[in-house]
Amino acid sequence: MRVGWIVAASLLGAGLFGQTGGGGSPDPPPPGAVTLDHKGKRLSVSVSGEDVLSSHSPTLVSGTSVEFGVHAGAGEIPMGTPGYDPFAIDNWAGVRIVEFELKILGEEAGNPSGENDPPMPQVSYEPTPTYGYGVRFSSTHFPDNTQGKIRLRAKFEGYWLVSYDGGVTYVQETSTKELVVEVDIKVYNKAGLVATAVPPGSPESSKAKECINIAGGALEGMNHTAEPKPFDDSQSVSLSQLTELIRKSTVLVGITHGDQRGVYPSVAMQPQPLEATWSNIKDWVLDPNPANAPPYNLVVLMACDTTGRDSGRTPAAAFEIANVVLGPGGSITSGSKNRAYVGWSFSLFAHGPPPALNPGDITDLAIWAEKFFSDLTAGKTVGKVIGDLISAGVIPRAGQYESISRAYPRIVGDGNMKLMGVYGGTGTQWILINPPSFGGGTPNNPPGGSQ
Repeated sequence: MRVGWIVAASLLGAGLFGQTGGGGSPDPPPPGAVTLDHKGKRLSVSVSGEDVLSSHSPTLVSGTSVEFGVHAGAGEIPMGTPGYDPFAIDNWAGVRIVEFELKILGEEAGNPSGENDPPMPQVSYEPTPTYGYGVRFSSTHFPDNTQGKIRLRAKFEGYWLVSYDGGVTYVQETSTKELVVEVDIKVYNKAGLVATAVPPGSPESSKAKECINIAGGALEGMNHTAEPKPFDDSQSVSLSQLTELIRKSTVLVGITHGDQRGVYPSVAMQPQPLEATWSNIKDWVLDPNPANAPPYNLVVLMACDTTGRDSGRTPAAAFEIANVVLGPGGSITSGSKNRAYVGWSFSLFAHGPPPALNPGDITDLAIWAEKFFSDLTAGKTVGKVIGDLISAGVIPRAGQYESISRAYPRIVGDGNMKLMGVYGGTGTQWILINPPSFGGGTPNNPPGGSQ
C-alpha cells in the first residue's frame, strides 16, 4: 500500500489547532478531522493517512498494510476569534483525554492482550493535551466489498476554578465533551484468474484448470472475490476480458503459456496484433478500471520465462512492483512494500514427476499450487512460503516429461508480503503503533508500541 502518514506532530503545524493571519475564523479542518471550540479550548480529533483518505469516497483499501494515524488534542483558542471570551467564568483551565476509542468497520481496534498495547489516555490535566498513535490493519480480515467507517471517538474532561478557601484550597468543577470523526472506506480484494486453454483438451490445459481451481478456492477463503466464476471460465477469457481483469485486480494468478515477451493464455504462441506483453500489461495497469483501483498486492504467473531477461524486473514492473531497498535497521527506503511478483525462469512444465524419478523428486504443479496457497492462507509471508517449499523439495520441473531439472520460482518486490494477517505481525488483525513522531504518550505514559 501507499504509505502516506500524516503524523500528529505535523498536524500541529498544519492549522489543526490554529489559524492563519493571527485572527478571525480558524482554518477549516483537513479531511478526516473535526474541531470544536468549547469552554475556551479548541478540541480536535482526526484520522490521517493516504491509505484511508483519498479524493474518492469511500476510499478503497486493500492489502495487509493499510496504515493510518489517529489523534486527539486540545489547544488554545487564538485571541480575536469571533465569539471567544478569554475571561468567561466557565472556561476550562486544564483538559485531559479520558476516553479514546477506535473502530474499524464496526470492530474495536486493539492489540491482543499482552501485545504492546499503547499507553492509556492522559490521567493528568494539561493546558494543551495531545494523544495519538498509528494503526496498521489488513483488508483481508473483511470480505471483499465490505463498506463502512473508521470511527474515532474521544472524550475530553476539563476543569475550571470556581472559588478558593482562604487562598489555599481551590474548589473546582468539571465537565466533559465528546468528539467523533468518521472516514468512509470500502474493502477492495479482487483476484483475477487466467488459465491456458491451448491446445484444447491437452494435458497442459487440464493441469492449468486443476491449478486455477486450487488458487481460486484459496483466494476466496482469504476474503477475495475471484473472477471469472466458475473458475473454469478462466480458460476462455478473451483479450478484452484479460485486459479488464488486469486493470481491476489486486491479485492476479495465471497458469498459462509464456515467453520472455509476456503471457498467452488463450491464443497460439505466434505474435498477434495485440498481446499480453509486459509493455501492454503495464499500460493496462496504469489505466485501471475502476479508476481508483488500489495497486497490486500479489502476482503469481505459473508460466515459462515469466521472469523475462532481467531476473523478473521488467515483468514485475509491468504490475508496478519493484524490488525493495533496505535502509538502517531493515527499514524499506524504496520499492514495493508488502507487494510481490512470483515468476519462473526458463521453461515450466505442469506434470511430474516422470516415471524414471522417485515420487516426490520433482513436484506436479498442482501439488505446488496447493501447498503455496494453503501456506498463504495460514498467514505466512510469500518469502517464507517459497523458502519452505524449496526446503521440503516441493519444486515444479522444467522442460518436458523426460526432464529432471527443477524450476525454482523467483520473488520480485517484498518477500515479507502476505495475504492474511497484518504485515509485520504474527496473525493479528491490527497493530497499534505509537512512535514518538505520532505525538503519543505523555510524561507519565511514554510512547511505546510494537513496530
